[in-house]
Amino acid sequence: MALVFCAMISVGMAGLLASHAPIRAILGMVGPGLLRRKWRGLSVLIVQFLLAFPAFAYLRLGTPLTVADFVAAFILMTGGVFVLVVARLSLATTKDFVRIATLEREALRDPLTGVFNRRYLDTKL
Repeated sequence: MALVFCAMISVGMAGLLASHAPIRAILGMVGPGLLRRKWRGLSVLIVQFLLAFPAFAYLRLGTPLTVADFVAAFILMTGGVFVLVVARLSLATTKDFVRIATLEREALRDPLTGVFNRRYLDTKL
């Protein structure tokens, strides 16, 4: 039973560790400002959450594991996987927003001169 407990803790930790790659990619796309600070703050929270996993395992191993321990380990495991899934979805969404913004900018400017084109003037009028 201790092996299952440790496996759940390990899967949750792996999910949290893996979530840092998409968050770093998002930080590379986001300019300075409030949004960047919020993503950094989320990264700090994930590290703090990550520290709870070994602490919980350390406190519970060596004692008889209860159903509540397995429920808590399951919640931690699914929490880690949830953070990873949300980080990956956020990265995909960020990439889409950057792509759309680039397409919109290119659609409103002349590629040679960089001046706004007729489409831009039509929307402003």
